[in-house]
Amino acid sequence: MPSPIVPSPRRITRRDIVRAPAAIAALAGTRPATTGRAAAQDGRAVTLALDWYPNANHAGIYVARDRGFFAEAGLDVEIVVPSDPTTVLQTVGAGRDTFGISYHSEVLFAREQEVPVVSIAALVQHPLNSLMVLADSSIETPADLAGRSVAVTGLPADEAFLGTMLAEAELSLDDVEMINVGYDLLPSIFSGRADAVIGVYWTHETILAEREGYPVRYLRVEEW
Repeated sequence: MPSPIVPSPRRITRRDIVRAPAAIAALAGTRPATTGRAAAQDGRAVTLALDWYPNANHAGIYVARDRGFFAEAGLDVEIVVPSDPTTVLQTVGAGRDTFGISYHSEVLFAREQEVPVVSIAALVQHPLNSLMVLADSSIETPADLAGRSVAVTGLPADEAFLGTMLAEAELSLDDVEMINVGYDLLPSIFSGRADAVIGVYWTHETILAEREGYPVRYLRVEEW
């Protein structure tokens, strides 16, 4: 049986870097990539769209840029913070971005809709997403969500995560009130607009919440 909501982090998660086949084909038509010093001086310009504003999950990307690892591979990488994180796969599929970071489940949804993207690497090994509540909440397990409100981003993956967690308690999405707050997630539970929020990272939002004076607890989605 999965453990109840816990107050502190434990493991790490999975996300996928994706790129459009069209971008790969265009790159294949250019001269071969060089390495070492020549690459640093003549890097191939590419963009990498993040899935969110910069945070600890992106540390490796910034280290690679600042220490010249991308340049050594023949790449001049521009890191892009998207104005709307839900459109990253679409901008990659349309060729406006060369690479993008998204959830593995979102890649599957995009493929189903014939968005031309493929997964090429993973940043982390398990979902970082969690169901989060204030520390003094009476919600301890998915069963306690019956009749309660849950803030969501509008991403299909979040509803899928929530539905799976509810199914463990023999509940469904019809048993909760979902409130689409976009990416204004934490304020929704700080203000009392929602009883819980799904889609926040236990590695990141827990720290932000406590810095704002709101201790929180969470359920990691892969445990249910």
